[in-house]
Amino acid sequence: MTNVAIIPARANDFVQHLVLRTLAGKPLLLYTIEAAKSSQVFSKILVVTEDAKIAELAKFSGAEVILQPPHLSAKGVPIEDVAKFALLQMEKDSHVPEVIAILFPNSPFKHPAKIAEAVQKLRETKADFVVPVFERKKHFYVKDPGEGLKPLFAKRLTRTEGESIYEENGTMFVAFTTSLDRENLQHKKIEPVLMSFEESLNIDSEFDFWLAEKIALERLKQTKAQST
Repeated sequence: MTNVAIIPARANDFVQHLVLRTLAGKPLLLYTIEAAKSSQVFSKILVVTEDAKIAELAKFSGAEVILQPPHLSAKGVPIEDVAKFALLQMEKDSHVPEVIAILFPNSPFKHPAKIAEAVQKLRETKADFVVPVFERKKHFYVKDPGEGLKPLFAKRLTRTEGESIYEENGTMFVAFTTSLDRENLQHKKIEPVLMSFEESLNIDSEFDFWLAEKIALERLKQTKAQST
């Protein structure tokens, strides 16, 4: 009944070595490794990478490392393929977890409690996947061919009255290892963990990094103020 964290950390992102880049004085990768440790729900924390520098930092931080072949680090490779490769390597060591949590390192503000909540919810509900989401209450439309835009809901309501839409935030997902069948994902049972917009931040551009730096520095400032 073990849980394993898998952190996919390729070298080539929108900039080279994004996960080694310093965010408010700390390499980006460490935010996710430390959150995984603090969640206290994992028997192993694995960083999967093809890069020696990333592997060195991961080991220094107390995580284990699985070196993957370069083709799995290419853009567009499904994360399920990376997870399956990691599982195959664990099988060689006779360590096959029941649950895996894919924790994406370009999302530095995942709270340890939310990681633990996701793992707990998966086990309690017997869902196939748990995904983090954030709530949106705005006016949404779908494109109607030949008719322009069509409202998603029949009646236009205020934000307080409207029905919520939940957007997967891409910071992590948690699954039973038996559920890693990408083709049938829409037919699986999926449960949510609600996260704030700040917790949901993904660093996919220079603007995102600038915003994350502002948030991280403000958090440091608040922490120092509370300790004095």
